[in-house]
Amino acid sequence: MSDSALKTAAAGDLPSAMARLFDELAEAARGQMPQQTESLPDIPVTNYLDPERWEAERDVLFRRYPLIAAHGSRLAPGHALALNLAGLPVVLTRNQVGEVAAFLNVCRHRGMRLLEEGEGRRCNALVCPYHGWSYELDGALKNISRPEFFPDVGEKERASLALRALPCEERHGLIWVLPDPEGSMDLDSWLGALGEDFDYLGLARDRCWHHSERQREANWKLIIDAFLESYHVRVLHRNTVYPFFLDSVALSHDIGPHTRSAVARRGITELTRRPASEGALREVCTYTHFVFPNAVFIFHPDYTSLITIWPDEVGRLGWKHSMLVPPDRMDDSWRAHWDKSLALIDDGVFQAEDLYAAEGIQVGLASGANESLRLGAMEYLVARFHQHVEQALQGRL
Repeated sequence: MSDSALKTAAAGDLPSAMARLFDELAEAARGQMPQQTESLPDIPVTNYLDPERWEAERDVLFRRYPLIAAHGSRLAPGHALALNLAGLPVVLTRNQVGEVAAFLNVCRHRGMRLLEEGEGRRCNALVCPYHGWSYELDGALKNISRPEFFPDVGEKERASLALRALPCEERHGLIWVLPDPEGSMDLDSWLGALGEDFDYLGLARDRCWHHSERQREANWKLIIDAFLESYHVRVLHRNTVYPFFLDSVALSHDIGPHTRSAVARRGITELTRRPASEGALREVCTYTHFVFPNAVFIFHPDYTSLITIWPDEVGRLGWKHSMLVPPDRMDDSWRAHWDKSLALIDDGVFQAEDLYAAEGIQVGLASGANESLRLGAMEYLVARFHQHVEQALQGRL
């Protein structure tokens, strides 16, 4: 660091990589210079329009890599939660001692969906609404309706009729699922240093205040692209969040295919030393973490947005947003504050601006006006994301 660098104040358990990124950002804020200047490859328009490519992305990116299914606070003990993970029907369960499991949401008798998608619901068993077969929360077959009709199903056969389990683990306050019954996952290796970041930033501490799901008419990668660059903030978000930020002052670190980014808020230029607490740090710097292939965390000053993007169709995405807040701010005295924050960020920024732009781009892509999309210096993370997608499709990630 230069002689003008910030003096280091005690910052609790701030991970060294996060601290290094903050110090670099503070220097950039004083000079207000972009991080990168090299030329970047264009992105072919067909990457967003080709149905065969979309199918390959779904079958590789959303079947072979760990995915964030939900924040753990959305699943209470003795509850189940049904989800659609890129076309795969999944049900999460948590038993009375707090253990989480994931299964294909499919009855082993005739293949009926066991539980409708929605908020987690209390249940002692998963009961098929078609013929009444039921399953314990650990997936074991509990009861066959009219068992006399199945004389060949003995104890051994019953064990083989348990729900199909998926690799599942709760870590850093998040429920992770690998959508492959035959697969396995190593979250420590997959996340690398991001796990330490998530612990510091309180993901396991926080609770879900609000969760929403929507569909929008755009390719799933377009909204990932938007969250990987701050070049658009001054224009697209000029009346919502831009007043809180410096223009295009953002830096990032790669962690494998994932990214740790930091965007400078306006108060950062007034600092003489690094903030000494998580809360003070968030006031002057917004960290945004991208977990490949589809999860974005935005660590706002007093809450966190967990966003996952899903490829519903080649030109349609599924959007899931959980607003996570500290547990001591979950009572009604905070309702007006959180409702105001939610209206700004979810209705104003995400829906009316980011997703609005993604839909506008999707229509433009289909028009034939462009054969490729050009990237500038502040959009270097978009180029890296598409490179990682290519590597994954080629089996090199």
